[in-house]
Amino acid sequence: MKDRLVLGTANFGSAVPETEALEIIDYALSQGIKAIDTANSYGSEEIVGKALKGRRDNVILSTKVGNPAPMGSGLSRRHMEEAIEDSLRRLQTNYVDVYYAHNWDKMVPLEETLKTFDKMIFEGKILSVGCSNFSAEQLEESLDISKKNHITRFGTIQSVYNLIERGAENVLFPLAKKEGIKIATYSPLAGGILTGKYSEGVREGMRAAQFSGANPREAGFIPKITPENIKMGKKVAKIAQKFSITPSQLAIGWVLSNPLVDSVIIGVRSLEQLKEILYSNTPKEALVLI
Repeated sequence: MKDRLVLGTANFGSAVPETEALEIIDYALSQGIKAIDTANSYGSEEIVGKALKGRRDNVILSTKVGNPAPMGSGLSRRHMEEAIEDSLRRLQTNYVDVYYAHNWDKMVPLEETLKTFDKMIFEGKILSVGCSNFSAEQLEESLDISKKNHITRFGTIQSVYNLIERGAENVLFPLAKKEGIKIATYSPLAGGILTGKYSEGVREGMRAAQFSGANPREAGFIPKITPENIKMGKKVAKIAQKFSITPSQLAIGWVLSNPLVDSVIIGVRSLEQLKEILYSNTPKEALVLI
């Protein structure tokens, strides 16, 4: 299982203090985790760079580019060329294994983005490219452009995927497999809904109670706390209890049970959460009941 887990770092440096984040990364690597995922917008690249000093070549390192920048759009050639240099500096490395387009950028021609990725591969700054949060139609369009221009194509796609967000199963996953593109999924716990923590809705003191529309990630989470999704969270908790495992272990085990999924990004907030996931062994009998 560990060879399919990727340590996500979106919370490092913010919700997770640097000292604890370094401890989490160190433990993950010591236990066989081989891949780490970050992004130029997370604020965690410097932490990852410190953690990997002296052992960079033992890790599959991925980062992302694509959020809007003051000097231009996220996936414009100018911004991408500046962003990769900044990321390499923060990560204390001269290359990244996978460089992702973080989101679809409607303001920039996709051909410009792909040609810039192609140039970065030629320069040795990145080894492969991926896309995150692309629809099946957007992925297909990108593949057509790569083929037409004889340039690099996306080799990995990141997509949200969990027990309550399964839309990728319909078209995106089959397309990716047909084209030989690896599938990396994120948010296996649906922001905590599948742990049962929102069984009574959002209560005072919860992190979600502080969310506002200012942050896109936060604004997109609140609508997911529906009676139907809360019901699924309760179901997961009930089944997990029956088999003496935790809801998190069951929810992540369910994602890993899909043969189309190559890897799962786990975004832990503590060493205890990481250990809970690493030491899990989800029974097939439990998966059948979901």
